[in-house]
Amino acid sequence: MSRTQRRFRTSYRHIKIHKGESRHHKKCKCHGGGDEPNNISVVSQSKHDLFHALFGSKTPEQIAKELTNVWLDPAYEFICRRKE
Repeated sequence: MSRTQRRFRTSYRHIKIHKGESRHHKKCKCHGGGDEPNNISVVSQSKHDLFHALFGSKTPEQIAKELTNVWLDPAYEFICRRKE
């Protein structure tokens, strides 16, 4: 059993992943996100690694601010808005 398989012995373990894929918490557990299936995305392991290398466990607002300040054309602003 891999380290990832051991980590995911929780309620979302039934979310199947294939070789090269990973489970990603949409709302980080450190920000109150849970293990509910609607909080889990299946993404490629490489994209998952890159996401966390760039953004760590930042909030959506912090990510939007970093994208605007560091990565975007200065004529644009990345807006983060909570769903109603």
